[in-house]
Formats: sequence, structure tokens, C-alpha cells
Amino acid sequence: MNRKSFGRPCVAVSAAVLALFLAACAERIPGDPGKTMAEYVGAVQKGDFAAMYKLNRVTARQKKYILKSNTGDINKLLSENYEANLAKYKSAEPTFYGGVQWQEKYFFPPSAAVRIGKPQNLPSGEGDERKENWEKGLKVLVEVSVDYPKKDEAPEYGGQKLKSINYACTLSKIRMEGALMVYSQDPDWFVDGCMANSASALFAE
Repeated sequence: MNRKSFGRPCVAVSAAVLALFLAACAERIPGDPGKTMAEYVGAVQKGDFAAMYKLNRVTARQKKYILKSNTGDINKLLSENYEANLAKYKSAEPTFYGGVQWQEKYFFPPSAAVRIGKPQNLPSGEGDERKENWEKGLKVLVEVSVDYPKKDEAPEYGGQKLKSINYACTLSKIRMEGALMVYSQDPDWFVDGCMANSASALFAE
């Protein structure tokens, strides 16, 4: 397996010795996912799709692979991809189902008061310490608490207007497909999406 050097990297290694590197690699992963989450929420509240497009993991990954391609008009492909996603954003309907792209535009309206929590590592839930250490370098959970002072801008949850609710938002890095590599100097985090915590929901009167 080829190694790629980035200063003092956490290089791709064989499965037999991967566990020896993961904990140290995870501790050295730079960047500020909390700041990325705050920037993303701010972009949503302002309706700044260009910023959302840059910080969303799906579109950032699409852009990454377009730039890496060696065929076609790259600028045209980038423009077409941007416009296609913009159309999806504009046509997105209110929903609390997980995995629906651009649903955040209804979670964070302009009048919402938003508090960004501290990033937390995601446990694998499988008791696999090696996997948990690996995931520390790739994915984090950030709780976002939202108050809706304007009832007309608040989303409906179960047919009722929300007064406040917490969202569990995940952020991750973009890694080279098929490669077991943690980038020790990669500061970029991207927003995967947010899920509502139904137990935290308070409803407007």
C-alpha cells in the first residue's frame, strides 16, 4: 500500500497494526466542527445557499469528485451540479424524517435562537475500541438547541408548532474512497444532517 506524506501524517496502514495508530491519530485531528456547525446554521438562517453548498458533506463530496475527474468540461459540470442542488433546496418540503437533504432550511428560520453544543465523539455501540477510535477522526455529534420566538416561522412537529427542540447533528470528514486513512492535517468538517430529538420538543400554545 502506498503511503502519502502530509508532514507528520497518520498514514494508511494494514489492519494488523491499524489499532496502534488510531487513538493517537484521533487526538491529533484538527479543525473545529462546532464552528462549522455554527457557520452552517448561520448560512441556513440567512438563506445563503452558496455557503450551505460549501459546508454540506453531500455537495462538498460531489464537488471533490468532479474536480478529480479527467473528463468533460469541469466548470460546466460544477455549475450544473450547483444548480441541480439549488433546485433541490428550493423544492425541499418540511419533514422530520432522517436523511432528507436540505430539510435544515425549516429547522433554522431567521428568527430562531440557536445554541451550538460541544462536539461529542460518536460511540460505535458495538464495543469495538478500534472502530470507535477510528470514528473519532471522521465523525462527531453536535447538539443544536433551538427556540422559536415567532410562531409563524416555527416548524410543525406532529401537527403542532414547536416552541423549542434539540437537534442531533452529525459532521464528518471526506476521506479518500476505499482508503483506510486519517488525515492528521485535514481541518475540514462537513455537515451530514440533523435529527430532531422528540423527547426535547416543547410546543407553542
